[in-house]
Amino acid sequence: MSDDLISRQAAIDYLLDALYDLDEEDYVDEEFIEEELKRVPSVQPKQKTGRWIYMKDCEDWFCSNCKDIFILLEGTPKDNNYNYCPNCGAKMEVKE
Repeated sequence: MSDDLISRQAAIDYLLDALYDLDEEDYVDEEFIEEELKRVPSVQPKQKTGRWIYMKDCEDWFCSNCKDIFILLEGTPKDNNYNYCPNCGAKMEVKE
């Protein structure tokens, strides 16, 4: 079985609908639950994006997405290959 991303609420809704539609003599087991969960459509996560913003007053950087301050001892985030924010995982846009 592959590791798909699914909506937790969609999975709950699918299972509740499936259980509601059962007759009293139907048996719910692991196979039933697995088959119903396979019917839940997968979702594509939205890629968070941001950019590094330099704060001249304290010589630190912060992520435009999560606003977390990022302290570097030398160079810029680009110089240090920080293409993603280590706090929120946003992909950093590069302005050429």
